[in-house]
Amino acid sequence: MGALLAGLFIAIVAIVVFLQRRSLAQAQALVLGGSILPGCVIAEAVVLFLIAIAIVVIGMMGTT
Repeated sequence: MGALLAGLFIAIVAIVVFLQRRSLAQAQALVLGGSILPGCVIAEAVVLFLIAIAIVVIGMMGTT
């Protein structure tokens, strides 16, 4: 059950990151310097979503 909740939480974070991609890219560019495009933030959201799927799958394997 904990893995499902963790996966759900990370999936929600990935959706929020995707929806706020432009402002998040601007904030990252200010912190890191240079320019970070919204496409980079979309890639980060995809990775977060894949991590959420992996957590759920690994959690389900551990309960069987």
